[in-house]
Amino acid sequence: MQWQKAVRIWILIIASALSVTRVAAQDAAELHNTARTFMRSGDYANAVLVLNQALQQSPDDFQLRKDLAFAYYLRNDFNRAKSVVEPLLDKRDADAQVFQIAGNIYQAKGDFSGAEKTYKKGLRKFPKSGELHNDYGELQSNLKNVSAAVQTWVKGIQVDPNFPGNYYHAAVSLYYGKDPTWTILYGETFVNLESYTTRTAEVRNLLVDSYKKLFDDPAIFNNIPDDVPAKHR
Repeated sequence: MQWQKAVRIWILIIASALSVTRVAAQDAAELHNTARTFMRSGDYANAVLVLNQALQQSPDDFQLRKDLAFAYYLRNDFNRAKSVVEPLLDKRDADAQVFQIAGNIYQAKGDFSGAEKTYKKGLRKFPKSGELHNDYGELQSNLKNVSAAVQTWVKGIQVDPNFPGNYYHAAVSLYYGKDPTWTILYGETFVNLESYTTRTAEVRNLLVDSYKKLFDDPAIFNNIPDDVPAKHR
């Protein structure tokens, strides 16, 4: 009946209004959690909307602004991402992650010089950050400076031995650099740190091939280096 249809519509309108009211009534922390849920699910558009709403309540919140920059980056809105992240780099509470985000934004915009300066600045402040060494090494590799990249990843391994990313990149690069010994050393450590990922499957295949090379040429065992080859230092 017509009146029943009208009642259902009215109920939907009230429910929608109550939902909007509940969102508006959330404090900045609750909104932040909501935005992160959107980001985890890949809904970056709604993450941006909610983060901006949270910033209206807490405009100086560093973590909110950092996540907003990251959400814009994930949404491929690199200009907005850059405008949000740049003021954060000189803040007292700037952490290693914000330098990572900024460096990745610069790379996405093709500003490789800006990315390099950002990673170096971050590493001066956080010299034991495995993540920053990882990302800086990726930049160097993308710029075809493979030896410098491996050196950066090896340094990352030394300062942060529990972070798997640097082992992964070092193992892959040394494999293609025809160094089965160090591929095995870094690759085995990597698969012990990171299990059941696509990267693990990739490195396991490289390990199998590297072991085959060693057993096909036993003389390699007589000349196992004590350090990464000089060309990679």
